[in-house]
Amino acid sequence: MKHKNIFVACDNSNLNEIKKIIKQTQTNKLKVVPKFGLQFFYSKNGRKFLENFKKDFWLRFKN
Repeated sequence: MKHKNIFVACDNSNLNEIKKIIKQTQTNKLKVVPKFGLQFFYSKNGRKFLENFKKDFWLRFKN
């Protein structure tokens, strides 16, 4: 079966909450791709976390 992509919104600036969302949404049946927005990107640890994130992710910067 071909994997389908599911994007999960990680719209939070709390790093512990983000890690919890990512962990709870992982599955072998679907490819889950976290989506991060400006709130997380500009948070205290957001950019550093994304620099070290070893899986696919999506950044959504809207105005």
